[in-house]
Amino acid sequence: AKIFNDGGEHIILDGFPRTDAQTKLLSKWPSSLEPALAIYFDVPDDIVITKLLGRRKCTICGGNFNINGVEQDGWDMPPLLPKNGCKEKCDWDIHWEKRDDDTADIIKERMQVFRQETEPVLESWSDSNRLVTFVPYKGVKEMDRLAGVLENYFHKHSLT
Repeated sequence: AKIFNDGGEHIILDGFPRTDAQTKLLSKWPSSLEPALAIYFDVPDDIVITKLLGRRKCTICGGNFNINGVEQDGWDMPPLLPKNGCKEKCDWDIHWEKRDDDTADIIKERMQVFRQETEPVLESWSDSNRLVTFVPYKGVKEMDRLAGVLENYFHKHSLT
């Protein structure tokens, strides 16, 4: 999705900073590289677990898919299956691999680490009015709406 174009260069740091130590490291960057904001995707734990348990990667075509869909409480996130290509060439039962760490117990453990280490970082971003919380009720179909939210944020804070 095209968020905005002001002639400048912009980057997205996915998952950084997640900890207090990473935040301190980030504070040593030149101010010109300081991130303008953080985006927090606010998704209930049960939906996160369901979607993570459905992740698959095809060993033949290299595609990433998700076999689990969610339709509950206003959430509409269908499975993300191949539209063509892999579907015809690959045996889903043989060629689609699940990550070793995508088990309910490991996911719950990672979520606990997130709460302990990352939520304080998010609070800091929020305290400095640089946190955008986004609820993606329709998953990847919400990227245009996210682009609009970010564009509004940038205009409101004179960052464009």
